[in-house]
Amino acid sequence: MLRQAEHEGSAEINQAPDSGSNAEPSATGARGRRAGLDGRSTQPRPLSGSTDDLLTPVASVSSAGASIIADHTGDWRAYPPVALDAPLTAALEAFVEVGYHGATMRDVARRAGLSVPGIYHHYASKQEMLLTILVLTMRDLARRCYLVLEQTDGTVERFCGLVENLVLFHTHRRDVAFVSASEMRSLEPSGRKHFAAMRNEVQLLVDTEVERGVAEGVFGVTAPQEAGRAVVSMCIGLAQWFSPTGPVSPEEVAAWYVDFALGVVRHRT
Repeated sequence: MLRQAEHEGSAEINQAPDSGSNAEPSATGARGRRAGLDGRSTQPRPLSGSTDDLLTPVASVSSAGASIIADHTGDWRAYPPVALDAPLTAALEAFVEVGYHGATMRDVARRAGLSVPGIYHHYASKQEMLLTILVLTMRDLARRCYLVLEQTDGTVERFCGLVENLVLFHTHRRDVAFVSASEMRSLEPSGRKHFAAMRNEVQLLVDTEVERGVAEGVFGVTAPQEAGRAVVSMCIGLAQWFSPTGPVSPEEVAAWYVDFALGVVRHRT
């Protein structure tokens, strides 16, 4: 059973960042609307088959957008350019700038260089585009998480790898991560349920390593599931404020957040 504890951060970051910070200043429009995984308590399933299978769209999601990535080398730290089709690229841009409810199919068509009938040839609705973006995003994140687990030995090392992966994803894939966090509430019930289950799966991977660490005596936290949730929420929050033009790289932020996360779980050295 999934533990349905959904987190939909929606608070805006209004405080002006310090000089030299990666944080983006707040704004009244465009990217000023940036806003803020859920868990279950079973063991994670092993990765079966090719990791590419995680990127195969489900029946309810259009396959026209291909995958969110163009890399299948098995390097979870690699972030090539996002590979969305023109309509989804335009929709993502609009959702980031004005939000799902502020975007129109006419605006998306204009950004994609298509007519309004042309955009409907690719996607039946704005809702379909949102769900496709969110599902492809979560598949990419899950694919990377399973690669971390496949390639890493030791509970502490797996935990640190998952945290590093979450940070790199929410900084390198900031726009899709932001829309996934802020617009989940805009999904219709069936799509929302499917997407929440995908988020739960990723949260479970972190929860499992925390619980295993407590059992092994390497983590001293007394509330492992809550600690896992706090760690993941901390990483998701990066999409609210991180700026790629700031002085700190995603890799540097990842190193900081791994250290923070080890503090949350009370790592025993």
